[in-house]
Amino acid sequence: EPWQMGLPLDYYPRQYVGYLYADRPIYRPGETVHFKAIVRADDDAHYSVPSPSPALQLVVHDPQYQTLATLDVTLNDLGTYAGDFALPAGAATGSYILELRTPPPAGQQYSYQSIVSGVFQVAEFRRPEFQVAVSTDRDRYVNGESIAATTQADFFFGGAVANAPLTWSALAS
Repeated sequence: EPWQMGLPLDYYPRQYVGYLYADRPIYRPGETVHFKAIVRADDDAHYSVPSPSPALQLVVHDPQYQTLATLDVTLNDLGTYAGDFALPAGAATGSYILELRTPPPAGQQYSYQSIVSGVFQVAEFRRPEFQVAVSTDRDRYVNGESIAATTQADFFFGGAVANAPLTWSALAS
């Protein structure tokens, strides 16, 4: 299917087209997502700044596609909108969807035109648990020369591991 390859598929003529993005691709629970939308009126591939600004909504969906927020959007004179959304401190990890759409008519929950959507991730990321550094006694070597290397590993978790047995192997190419 075209949508499986990220290709847009429209069954009806589009009234608007747009581009929507967040300031970064990954967030932690409790952080604020900053986003920007750019909208153009579409008249058979003749694009223009919508005038007057249409009634639009930005909807934030969690990984289970539950609606977290619905924000009313008013475009500026350039046809853009910038806003932010604070993720709850207990936000579930996974893919979140920002969707810009026309609001549904009263009493018709699913009768709206989706203009554009964007995705961002919520994850619990952490510092590395260890770091390995390799150094040599010289800056340059000629093909075939032996290389004396010193390896140091720093561990950032748990208690002390002094004098613990450790086996190293190295692969060179």
